[in-house]
Amino acid sequence: MSGAGTEKGSLLKPVLLVCLAALLQVLAFPRAGLWILAWVQAIPFWYAISRAGTKKAFLLGWLYGALISIGVSYWVFYALYVYSNAGFIVSLLFLLVVNGALIGIFWALYGATANRVLRLCPSPFIRAVGLAGLWVVMEYGRANLLGGMPWCLLGHSQYRVPQLIQVADIAGVYGLSFLIIFTSYTLYSACTCLPDKRMCGRRVLPALVAVLAVVVYGSIRLGQYAPNPQESAAGSPATVAVIQGSTAQDEKWEKKNTDDIMSRHLRMTEEALAKGARLIIWPETTIPFYLQDKMPEGLLNLLRTYDAGLITGGFRYSGTKNNYTFYNSAFYVDGNGIRAYHDKLHLLPFGEFFPLGFIDVLKLRYAAPRQYTAGTAYTLFDTAAGTCGSLICFEVIYPRLAREFVNRGADFLVNISNDSWFGPTSAHYQHFAIAVFRCVETRRPLARAANTGISGFIDVSGRIVSQQPPFTEGIRLYRLPVEKRTTFYCLYGDLFALLCFPLCIILWICPRLLDPEKA
Repeated sequence: MSGAGTEKGSLLKPVLLVCLAALLQVLAFPRAGLWILAWVQAIPFWYAISRAGTKKAFLLGWLYGALISIGVSYWVFYALYVYSNAGFIVSLLFLLVVNGALIGIFWALYGATANRVLRLCPSPFIRAVGLAGLWVVMEYGRANLLGGMPWCLLGHSQYRVPQLIQVADIAGVYGLSFLIIFTSYTLYSACTCLPDKRMCGRRVLPALVAVLAVVVYGSIRLGQYAPNPQESAAGSPATVAVIQGSTAQDEKWEKKNTDDIMSRHLRMTEEALAKGARLIIWPETTIPFYLQDKMPEGLLNLLRTYDAGLITGGFRYSGTKNNYTFYNSAFYVDGNGIRAYHDKLHLLPFGEFFPLGFIDVLKLRYAAPRQYTAGTAYTLFDTAAGTCGSLICFEVIYPRLAREFVNRGADFLVNISNDSWFGPTSAHYQHFAIAVFRCVETRRPLARAANTGISGFIDVSGRIVSQQPPFTEGIRLYRLPVEKRTTFYCLYGDLFALLCFPLCIILWICPRLLDPEKA
């Protein structure tokens, strides 16, 4: 039997356990980065809900998810309060209601369904599989419903453990989340067997085998790529440079600062070109005016002199006066001007469009257009360093976008971003950590240029080759390795996550169906 029973009484103990579980998960992500905590964070939560009824488990799950979401993305308050003039109350309510209560619903559903598995599924092994599959379904729903926000999924916490994350080229980040929860529950289940050491060993063994298999696979995959691609990229067409100008958000849209911003980036660009770079990457919205109307002559002269290209972010418009359509775009520029542009495909709710258009908490202090239109085409840029796909800002957290660019022929990925909205918070580190998984999933290197950081390069195995610290000016150069092989993930996407759905349906309808004693 599961050993789970319904317990009536005070809510204090289960609430404290849930708070502990949420704290452990938050600490597993950057900046704290205590990744090992991800492997045990759910144990207090399962203990709490296993002794509760379905309704109480639902509410405890809601609290669990809300606390995790608020703890991980507390920087939303900073962005709204400091830079958007939304006011303290509005900023706090947005964090608590939208980032907390709304997103917490996914964990609430997990709590209710996990409670059923814990109470009714007799096999410890099947319970572990079921709870891990339910977690994947919950994360997949969070990543794709209500606009989708796959920010800091559980597997992302392991971004600095290269032997573990290689499995993402098969199962995406969801495969790693599954492994963590599966292992975590087997540890919890083993603890309930104490002091029977033999039974503890039997329950832990499947997790040890699974982790060992993933580590062996990861080691094999890492061995297929040079540990330092920078030295082995002789076949790479050209050196790439990312520029981090570090312009503060409250200075970015002041017209008096335009010349200084441009001169700073031109100076750094000339330095990078002189060091051999043939592709320069500037961050999102670096240029505070419309490139289609005004092209800086100094920039064109530099690109012509060095026969180089530039990828930069900026705004674009189409239509006629009083009927314009605005886009957040990436431009590819050479010495002759704009050669191509790519419009952002996945817009950020409340940042680039407003689901309830009359609610605009940013308009008072944001000088750019307020309502953007999403692009419809995956435009590739043919550069001196190869063909690339451009992911604009938060687009790098969506694996389907990177996958589609690679399937259409991208040799490498570019991520341009403006994270200055988030000030000295964890958002910069979390954003960069998530980008690591796009490289492993697609086996393509990524060049990232962020206004205030973190800028840098990630290789095809998810190794961080080079990075510029936040809020510093700097240039990073890298000769991108060439990799043409595709991956299982590129071919089949989130097949692993989708296979977890029928598993969860079976366990919900008939939790005793897979009882080994009956078999």
